[in-house]
Amino acid sequence: MGEDFIAGGDFFGAIMAGFLLGLGGDYIFGTRPVFVVSGIIAGSITGFYVMFRHLKDASG
Repeated sequence: MGEDFIAGGDFFGAIMAGFLLGLGGDYIFGTRPVFVVSGIIAGSITGFYVMFRHLKDASG
């Protein structure tokens, strides 16, 4: 059960990191939702990859 929480936290953390980096990029470059949307998409892809690795390692 602990591994599931770790995988979920990594997934959520990757999405939040992408969101915050995108928010910073939008602030610096003066664009509105371009970097935020790109950051969320990149964070989701990274989160799914990390979760896949966790589940693959847990299954043996």
